[in-house]
Amino acid sequence: MPKRLRKPKGLESNIWWLVLFLVTALGSCSLTQAYKSIAGVVRGYTFLGVLLGLLATALFFSTFFFSLRKRSLQESKVFGRGSMMAWMSAHVWLGLLALLVAWAHAGNGVFSFNSSTGKTLFGVMAFVVVSGIVWRLAYVRVPPQAAKEVGNYNKSATEDRSAELLTEIEKHSAGRSTGFRDLKVALLEGREVNEPELEALRHALPTEELGVFDEVASLIRERRKELAKLAKQSKFTDRLQLWRATHVPLGLILVVLIPLHVCGACDMPAKVLPVGALPNATLGGLHSADDCAQCHKEIVKQWRHSMHAHAMTSPVMVVQNNQVAALILKDAPSPDPKKICVNCHGPVGSNLNSQVELPFSGFPLGDSDYVNEGVTCSACHQWNGTPVTGGGGLAQWANGLKPGSTFFGPRDDAVGNAFHSSEKIPLFDNPDQLCRNCHVVAYDTTGDGRIVKGQDLVLQQLFDEWTDYQAAGNPDTCVSCHMPFSGSNRAASNAWPLFEVDGFQPKRAVRDHSFVGVDYPINISPNDDPHRDKRLALLASAGTIAVTSARNLGSSVSFNVTISNTGTGHNLPSGFAFVRQMFLEVRIVDSSGQLIGGSGVLFNNTDDLCDSTTMDDPTNPVRQFVQGCQQSDPQLVSFQQLLLDRITPKIGANGQVEVDARGDAVLAKPEGAVEVVIQHTTSGAVSRVRPFDKKPVKPIPPGQSSTFGYNLPVRGTPAQLTVSVKMRALPPYFLRALAAGQKTGKHDLRDYVKNCSADTMFSQTVRL
Repeated sequence: MPKRLRKPKGLESNIWWLVLFLVTALGSCSLTQAYKSIAGVVRGYTFLGVLLGLLATALFFSTFFFSLRKRSLQESKVFGRGSMMAWMSAHVWLGLLALLVAWAHAGNGVFSFNSSTGKTLFGVMAFVVVSGIVWRLAYVRVPPQAAKEVGNYNKSATEDRSAELLTEIEKHSAGRSTGFRDLKVALLEGREVNEPELEALRHALPTEELGVFDEVASLIRERRKELAKLAKQSKFTDRLQLWRATHVPLGLILVVLIPLHVCGACDMPAKVLPVGALPNATLGGLHSADDCAQCHKEIVKQWRHSMHAHAMTSPVMVVQNNQVAALILKDAPSPDPKKICVNCHGPVGSNLNSQVELPFSGFPLGDSDYVNEGVTCSACHQWNGTPVTGGGGLAQWANGLKPGSTFFGPRDDAVGNAFHSSEKIPLFDNPDQLCRNCHVVAYDTTGDGRIVKGQDLVLQQLFDEWTDYQAAGNPDTCVSCHMPFSGSNRAASNAWPLFEVDGFQPKRAVRDHSFVGVDYPINISPNDDPHRDKRLALLASAGTIAVTSARNLGSSVSFNVTISNTGTGHNLPSGFAFVRQMFLEVRIVDSSGQLIGGSGVLFNNTDDLCDSTTMDDPTNPVRQFVQGCQQSDPQLVSFQQLLLDRITPKIGANGQVEVDARGDAVLAKPEGAVEVVIQHTTSGAVSRVRPFDKKPVKPIPPGQSSTFGYNLPVRGTPAQLTVSVKMRALPPYFLRALAAGQKTGKHDLRDYVKNCSADTMFSQTVRL
């Protein structure tokens, strides 16, 4: 009778292991849900997540005791106990338990689409476990099949028997005739010899060799059977060892992947090495907007069309920065102030490399696009430093960067997700403080630790103006206007619940990340700008206009125009007011609609304003780039500031330096200073003077007004007066002048003059 198999006992039985597996699965689910109700977030970086990760690691390494039990621990008093069947069951089920606990450690995020060391580790672990189970099943199925077909799959024994038979064949063939040996070789080599042919060859042998040949032929037939058996044994052996060849090496690879994952998950490279030490930005712990787009699709889409996103790639920025770097800052110390421009326009990318000229290039690991992203997600959400007015242009700004997988924001109840941890920081209680880093452009050229207008470089005071506005009791903030609520109620609009985020997201009031301002990408038509409507709405809300005292004097029309800054928290205009034109357009038309008089009228978007400051100064080097003007317009009201290569404080009648409402020195044009289109370290901006009344056209502070008188000659009988305030980012002559100093490159600024657009901010019509 065949021997009966022994019934599995104790830990040899899979039933007990299945019960343990189900209990562990239920316990893990209950524990994570309980922890989530308390902590709100269940991820690998939480306390429970770390514990589960340690448990999964311990379970994984415990599976190695099976291999040790088979070899070096057989005689151990502890590990030598128990049958190999029990150890095999433990090996399989502990691997499954390790995979289960690893899943609980990572959450469903292991099935999201972004790449990470954790997902790689989990994938390899899953394949190791599956390959081990398949290997175990092969050991159950293959031996019985082998027994039916080949008796066993011991190739070594078969090879030994084949060798023995060959030896016997050679012994019997020794000293025989040539015909005998030829026939033996033919049969050994397996040549096709049919029975009649074989019988004929046999009878050709000497009579005394016939009996020996029959014995040799029998041995050859037996050897052929052994060789055929060997091929089948190889097939069965390959079935068994195929999974071993996969299972064992991958198991060893896991030993390497686990510490790599721990290092990556704890952001050790990013935390240990200084910012920029790694050539690959993501390895350095700072992330591309592409990484964020998988979940925050709507927000990233808004940002991609913003000027923040174009801050490093805008053709104007590239050309102007490269000219400043080559002509003005070529001998300046690095990084301060040599990188003052790129530090603000691309704060993350600039701090990841030492380049100054744009675009940044030469990154071997494919990060060129990332380091040219401009003011990207990481610039705000991976920065937790101390805001300093104008500090974004300096290298010390990078000290606030916190590389890794923690993102900062305003929420203390952020939903856990598969990509990063979230932390609420005080900085986001007043997010306007983030703006102060770059929306003041100043540099302490004297090195005395103070910024003094008229002595140091001061090109923009936008945040300082808003600070004055807020100090006066006004509630509006930077984000009120430039990041209004978008109407969306989900920040991670594209994240998969339960997989990429822990559960369903609560409704949120999400802010618009278009960062709308007066500028737009000059390399596209304004009509193609997705944010055009938002921009026009912002401009329309900036102020009001009032036309008063309008009189028809026959050959002329006189009137006053009052512009009030009622809708901004800073000067109107502000920022880099020397590269933008806010101006008054006056059109006087007759009853047929014909233009019979005016000021500041542009007939083509490529025409320039006929400003006397530029046109009537024969020494002005940018005068040659003005087009569309025959003579200057003495009554033109243009708020565009005049950028000079050098400035001086204005001295009043009392011999003292004149100061403005902020207490800063009023700037003046010294003798010999000229208008420029690139910033010098000695540069400054002054107001243009209107020849009609000899008064400077100054920016209007919040809540204040400026009134301008007109007396315009007219042809015919005026029937209607239309006055509008218009805004044009980048005057055509400015682009042409920059293009004249441009090196051959991808973008010729002259090609973009056609995209200059003068947009109406607000207007009033008066009938005379």
